[in-house]
Amino acid sequence: MKKWKVFCYISIFTIASLMMSCVRESEMGNGFKKPSKEDLNRAISLYVQIAYKALENNEYERAMANVKQALDIDKNSPMALNALAVVFQSQGDTGKARETFKKALSNDANFSDAHLNYGQFLLQQKESEAACKQFQLAADDDFYQKRAIAYFYMGVCHKNNGDIAQSESALERCLGLDPANAQAMGMLASIKFEKHQYPEAKELFDKHVQAVRASKQVLSAEALWLGIQLERVFNKPDAEASWALFLKNNYPYSKEYLEYQKSLKK
Repeated sequence: MKKWKVFCYISIFTIASLMMSCVRESEMGNGFKKPSKEDLNRAISLYVQIAYKALENNEYERAMANVKQALDIDKNSPMALNALAVVFQSQGDTGKARETFKKALSNDANFSDAHLNYGQFLLQQKESEAACKQFQLAADDDFYQKRAIAYFYMGVCHKNNGDIAQSESALERCLGLDPANAQAMGMLASIKFEKHQYPEAKELFDKHVQAVRASKQVLSAEALWLGIQLERVFNKPDAEASWALFLKNNYPYSKEYLEYQKSLKK
């Protein structure tokens, strides 16, 4: 897998380099056809992809260098500015991140990627109401490939704001677009449990467990605590004990384990 990632990384970089060589040769009058707007946008997109892959490895300098390459082509590119804002956010420079997200959206108010990323930034800053508006704008784009993600984060925002009905609706829309979204299943299962809709909660919880295990991830403390409570409702002491042991072994200092211990004393 690592070799494949390296190959993809090198391939993207090579294509971007070749494309920009053509652009520079054209500017120098060496016989190449002047690059079209589409060619320039494609080069910007490639540099931005390299920047995001660098961020995945916490290579902030490499990410910034590639964003600069994109901005050198077009300093007002919403795609490049959005990437720059994400780099600033990753570095903890919240002031510059906010300013740059706004600049990206001022250049293209319909750029759904920027709405999604800005919403995630605002959610991180605990500005849930403002974040919800950004996620809604992204989700309203019928052709946006990340609509399911936008709806998921809308669910998170609305839940943070105490609007459980809107949260439930957004999470259901998310699962309608992406039935395998494990995070949405888990959060919706929790909401169903709180509404005493136990069969629905159990079905969603079981699907959440399957999806998490299929991705070779570990269940969260929150999910394990929900599993314990669901098994109690359905009077399954062996299953309850199994989830409790898992919680104790993996999250012994979590608030969920403390809640479990308190529940035993009632």
